[in-house]
Amino acid sequence: MNDFSHLDNLAARVRQGEWEAADRLHQLIAPQMVHLVRRALRHGAGSSPLDQRILAEARQTLADNPDQRPPEGEALVRQVAQRLCDNLLRRAPRAGAPTRCLANTVLA
Repeated sequence: MNDFSHLDNLAARVRQGEWEAADRLHQLIAPQMVHLVRRALRHGAGSSPLDQRILAEARQTLADNPDQRPPEGEALVRQVAQRLCDNLLRRAPRAGAPTRCLANTVLA
């Protein structure tokens, strides 16, 4: 099975409410999301729609912490990736536990 059909299969199972599929999808997308966010934040200017979405989420993350010290560096990367991952998985009905997206991600 190729990677895309495997992900498509997992997404379909998540939409059906399978917790195991949601957990597996979390494991697959979380490290990639961290990588994408890190790259977009490093380059700054978002030329692609994904980069623009990441930068917008980073701005929102910073705006959501007005009374606290704003996250920076790897903390910001992880918070933005967490938010994007959660948003992506929330689109699937009964998507399991979306807030656990980065729970088992190892820092690079």
